[in-house]
Amino acid sequence: MALYLQPNLHVTIKTFAGQQPLTPVPALSGFTEGQTYAVLGAIEHSPDGELWFMLANDRGEIWRISNRHCRYVPSL
Repeated sequence: MALYLQPNLHVTIKTFAGQQPLTPVPALSGFTEGQTYAVLGAIEHSPDGELWFMLANDRGEIWRISNRHCRYVPSL
């Protein structure tokens, strides 16, 4: 497992609609689709190389969200 910190990286949430549902589902975990969120960190720990972003939701809770739910936002 590796933890990466990337300053000034921002993403928006777009719930992944693939065949295999990913949990947690951001819309059910305090995130708003289209809202911009600062990436607090990133964790790679799955065998398939999937990356999990650490984000604070609208309630101030910190969650790990699959990169497949996130879309890059160019510099603000």
